[in-house]
Amino acid sequence: MACGIGRYGRRAGTGRAAPGPLALALVLFLLAACLSGRDPETAEAESPFDDGPGIAYQTAITGADEAGLAEVLERSSHLVTLADRKPHSLGALRRRAREDEQRLESALQSQGFYDGTVAARVVEADGAAKVTVEVVPGVVYLLGDYQVAFDGPPPDPAVVPDLAALGLHIGMRADAARIVQAEKDLVRALTENGYPWARVAERHVELDRDQTLVLVRLTVAADRRATFGPVTVSGLTRVDPGHVRRLVPWKQGETYSAKRVEDFRRALNDTGLFGSVAVTAQRPPRGGDRAPMTLELTERAHRSVGAGVNYSTTEGPGAKVFWEHRNFLGAGEKLRLTAQGNTVEQTLAAEFRKPAFVHRNQDLLSRVEVTHEDAPAYEQFGLGARLGLERRTGPWRTAVSGTVEAARVTDDSGRRLNRLFGLPIEMGYDNTDSLLDPTRGGRFTVTATPYAGTSDQPLLFTVLDATGSYHYPIDSAGRFVAAARARLGTIIGEDRKDVPANKRFYAGGGGSIRGYEYQQVGPLDNDGEPEGGLSLIEVGAELRARVVGDFGVVGFVDGGQALAKRFDSSPGNLQWAAGVGLRYHTIVGPLRFDIAFPLNGRRGVDEDYQFYISLGQAF
Repeated sequence: MACGIGRYGRRAGTGRAAPGPLALALVLFLLAACLSGRDPETAEAESPFDDGPGIAYQTAITGADEAGLAEVLERSSHLVTLADRKPHSLGALRRRAREDEQRLESALQSQGFYDGTVAARVVEADGAAKVTVEVVPGVVYLLGDYQVAFDGPPPDPAVVPDLAALGLHIGMRADAARIVQAEKDLVRALTENGYPWARVAERHVELDRDQTLVLVRLTVAADRRATFGPVTVSGLTRVDPGHVRRLVPWKQGETYSAKRVEDFRRALNDTGLFGSVAVTAQRPPRGGDRAPMTLELTERAHRSVGAGVNYSTTEGPGAKVFWEHRNFLGAGEKLRLTAQGNTVEQTLAAEFRKPAFVHRNQDLLSRVEVTHEDAPAYEQFGLGARLGLERRTGPWRTAVSGTVEAARVTDDSGRRLNRLFGLPIEMGYDNTDSLLDPTRGGRFTVTATPYAGTSDQPLLFTVLDATGSYHYPIDSAGRFVAAARARLGTIIGEDRKDVPANKRFYAGGGGSIRGYEYQQVGPLDNDGEPEGGLSLIEVGAELRARVVGDFGVVGFVDGGQALAKRFDSSPGNLQWAAGVGLRYHTIVGPLRFDIAFPLNGRRGVDEDYQFYISLGQAF
């Protein structure tokens, strides 16, 4: 099943009516049910707002007076974090309270309070209940000793981290979480520097209650030092083994590193060719140090077909179908054929990606497309092709390609046949935690595209475009997120009238400045139609909050302008809008509904409001 997206609005002084609240609610309800994979009747019956019968209660945690301790205990308490899930009986509430006693005692130990006590008391009155959790933290314990001994031959001292490298020092608060993490970091340091089978053989933790100290003694079995040996691949049926070997990030004889093994496993998963991936180091033969590496793979289906439909009041009904083969020539090559269209734009495209081209982190990319677009600013019929290289290094991505385009473009200045050759150079960075619903991290992309070609005259210009966003979790659970975005662009080398209309900058719409009509923010002709600009500025900020279950709310501000000249604007003459949104978090991503209102709208030009329905956060 596919769900549609739409954008609706009402222009001041016109007869166009926006759908009423009931119709809007129905659209949202059906989309939420569709994206969650349930029928509307089932979705209504399972609504997270329907708490059902249960015991309502309030929780008070007392005695946690040290700064920050109360917050730690509240995050650990199921009485607090699961308060919206009412226990079905008083007995169930008491069980939750008893379980919380153990949970909060562990939380106290994580902060160095090893003698702390927790007692929960449940009192019922008039069908409601109050839970009082009395906490006596006790005295803070300090780290008195941390010793590491080795069972068998000790490893090379150069790869054994000292206390400082492990984030510890004698006399520090005996934070259990940091002590446990130090143990993991110690083993990781060994496995990343030639000791694949390193492990903690014995752990002894002693409490000196007289001096309130924690004494830690570890016995570590480092085992043998190893280098990477030959790779054996099993489980392949249709994928070329040579392609898998080209993705191996090490050479035989290099020091074993668990991180490089994990990077290899992740790279194989990212190909989309395999259902399961297991990479294991085997013990070297006696007298040797090269560990044979066994790679066990299970292939998954390589072909898929998909389809979807959508509807928008400005673009009308639309549809999309695609066919994809992820192992087209046997070495992970991806071929995707797509046909999509609506009343504004129709596209036929073929894309091909050849992974591990010359270099293991480098892909060969190509695309051919035929497009017809009847946008507010112009109408075009075009044919385009692209061939390029893309390389990824961790969160970084760089790409260089060549493009050729031929387009017949009609705008307010007449009809032109544009022939352009481009050289897009792109650099990007992305360390966010989710594609459609990021809660932390940032993204940015910078692209410089020189164009040369002909229209009514020879053309030579360059388009510079930079976009970025950042997401900051206000709380540790990521239920409250502050997000911001910005975009800057400019065109150099030609006057605006000579730059083809389909290459100019436009602003306004759901992916740009919410609250304004598509392409409507910027220079307009005498008929109120957009002309496009030589530069662009866009900014936006959101505060996102999950309120109940899978439902969330968002407040946002957007602003920007497409400029006739090169950055001849200031914040005082940008177009601004503000709005609120609802989010329904599905397994695929959040269903987004935003309604936005222009703050300094232009009379007779801008609509009273706009609203948008789509999948994924706005940025």
